[in-house]
Amino acid sequence: MKQHPFKGARHLLETSGVPRLAVISAYEHHLKFNLSGYPKVSPDWQQNLCSQMTTISDFFDALRTKRPYREPLPLREVAGMMLDMMGTDLHPALTRNFLRIISRLIETPA
Repeated sequence: MKQHPFKGARHLLETSGVPRLAVISAYEHHLKFNLSGYPKVSPDWQQNLCSQMTTISDFFDALRTKRPYREPLPLREVAGMMLDMMGTDLHPALTRNFLRIISRLIETPA
């Protein structure tokens, strides 16, 4: 499981026409804001902002999507988890903005 960012990035890198930003995001999307997570990187690594956005949306999607082994978690629970993770696992400003956008979508009648 922990090899999929590396393998996915390598596959994208070897595919013509794929933007380099997609390769970087695939490689870094399981890095946490504090650079823990995987793949392991040096302490002075500069994580791409797009990768941090991908991390946030990937986390949200993983918990809000029905999986064969569990039902989606309630939005309030996921939002609370994300708020708790700001500054360690998730980029604080990007997470706040993400949750602000999500809350507007929910409040808007269809």
